[in-house]
Amino acid sequence: MKKVLRIASVSLSICLGFLFIFTTPTSTLGIENKNIPVAIDYEAIKDQLAQDVFNKINEARKKKGLTSYNWNEDIEEIANKRAKGISKCFKHNLPDGRSFEGLYFDSMIPYSYVGENIAYGYTSADSVVNAWLKHSMHRDLIYSPVFSDCTIGVFVNSSGRIYFAAEFYK
Repeated sequence: MKKVLRIASVSLSICLGFLFIFTTPTSTLGIENKNIPVAIDYEAIKDQLAQDVFNKINEARKKKGLTSYNWNEDIEEIANKRAKGISKCFKHNLPDGRSFEGLYFDSMIPYSYVGENIAYGYTSADSVVNAWLKHSMHRDLIYSPVFSDCTIGVFVNSSGRIYFAAEFYK
């Protein structure tokens, strides 16, 4: 007999560097509830989410008639360090008390201007960018004519909470 499963819920959890999606069949089909793990490449999801946030920021800029930001691979490591760092201490300062600009100094990356938006708890590119656009200081960085580049860092902690860092650079 052919069994048809309907997904009733999807929950995310992280285990050993992989993201597992567990699907639960509905009890209305008379099927025993079982969690069926499906391994997904965690890094690919994280990178895609970062790219989606970057694209949403550029879409917002385009609506205002502004040029798109460039993705800067030189600051990608900084963006990812910041996303991981804010999972431990959610503020713009580093654990040693210095401003986030200290990471540029430590990495010996010269800059004229840098800015940063951080967030956590959002689950999509739309939700985090919309939240930033509702706050004047975050919105100002997104729409700033001063910066030429923007790179997004994403980190997911062991309980599945997502942290975002948008690094603006020139």
